[in-house]
Amino acid sequence: MKKLLICIVVLAVLATGCNILRQPQGPENQPQQPNQQQQPNNPQQPPPDQQQPPNPQQTPNQGTTLVQDLSTDITNTAREISSVRNAGTIVIGNLAMVGLEVRDGMDTNNVEENVADSIEQRFSDGIETALVTSDGEVTDSILKTAEQIAQGTDTADLMDDIFEIWKRIQE
Repeated sequence: MKKLLICIVVLAVLATGCNILRQPQGPENQPQQPNQQQQPNNPQQPPPDQQQPPNPQQTPNQGTTLVQDLSTDITNTAREISSVRNAGTIVIGNLAMVGLEVRDGMDTNNVEENVADSIEQRFSDGIETALVTSDGEVTDSILKTAEQIAQGTDTADLMDDIFEIWKRIQE
């Protein structure tokens, strides 16, 4: 029952939180400078006194940058633990999925728990759950997917991969 509830929560977060990470698709979504001339195909901007606040989806890289910064901070937190050789993080909403490469001879379960506790304590205002794994294949998938996100791939295009990672961590 707990896994079903977690699955539903994650799917809800994924369904509602992905738009934060979307990047503008073309110049029509870029905010215009007040002194730029209007292009004939662009809709007219309202006068300056009637302009609305910027839409987060129309501000280039704003949501993506915040999430990437959080992912980087979480990854660095994991790497600060002496038993961790390397780490990668994917953040979706208030969920962090962290893949670890653990140093030889270390108790992986203990390292995973320490990393999860560190992340949940340090980032308690933004991360409710840190799912941590040291499984090599899952960690490789996390590192690959995190790199794709950092390079600007829309998370909506990666949802199948992210969901598969989430399922494999749950096993």
